[in-house]
Amino acid sequence: MRCVSVSVVKNEADVIEAMVRHNAQYLDYMTIIDNGSTDGTLQILTALRNEGLPIDLREDPSLGHRQTTIINEFVNGPDCDRTGFVFFLDGDEFLSCDRQMFREVLAQRPASFSMAWKTYVPTPKDRSRDPNVVTRITHARRREPQGFAYAKAVLSPAEQGPVSVRAGSHGLRGIKLVPHPAIRLAHFPVRSVQQIACKALLGAWNIQLRGRGRQEALQWFKLADQIRADGLPSAADLQTLGASYAVDRPMRVMADPLISPEPFALRYTGMAKDPLLSGLIEFVDQLMARVQG
Repeated sequence: MRCVSVSVVKNEADVIEAMVRHNAQYLDYMTIIDNGSTDGTLQILTALRNEGLPIDLREDPSLGHRQTTIINEFVNGPDCDRTGFVFFLDGDEFLSCDRQMFREVLAQRPASFSMAWKTYVPTPKDRSRDPNVVTRITHARRREPQGFAYAKAVLSPAEQGPVSVRAGSHGLRGIKLVPHPAIRLAHFPVRSVQQIACKALLGAWNIQLRGRGRQEALQWFKLADQIRADGLPSAADLQTLGASYAVDRPMRVMADPLISPEPFALRYTGMAKDPLLSGLIEFVDQLMARVQG
């Protein structure tokens, strides 16, 4: 049974190579749509594709955090392989399952299901010089909240006709999803000061450009407000930010390293740029172009 993924990514240069190399060990093909990255993400993806990894690389540089619209347009369009399972993955999400079991589960052609998050959290014990998040960030929250917002959808080939993917790819409208007990997602939302500040500020601003107020990604708005009031977080704040990401209080963490089916080395770390500075410059440049146009 074929399995493919669809991702919309923006400014994920510090994690995207690891995400591709890890998930390509499970998936037959990965469609990755770059949403105007400025930090080297697109260049790294191009290098991975040229290396021979199974990537269909596309670009959509539009402002406004149109992730859900882009995904729905693609998954209902002619280029999406709906003959197999479609996994909706962000640039910081890694499949977590024994590889043989993964294939055995899909061979049974289950109905559409969801994958529960396991959120990984940076700690002072991390090997700070290791550029690979899989081997650097090895602590995860002891437990995750239950519910729709803490899982990601997987679309079964049994679903016929158009589908509507919910915001964040957390669900499919009109289709009840049950978390699969064997297939989960390792989630690395907080990795460095510059990365999480870029994610929060640009994410919040782009949602506001769509006129959504604070109806999406409340964690981005919360951190953006904190940065406005107190400045950038420090490296010492990263564990608290990761442990409390998308929840109302920090969760306890424990050592629980993600194990890739086969170890891999990163080749393109030198292509990554400062995501915060490059992202802010590009965002303002695009706003200026709108005003002047």
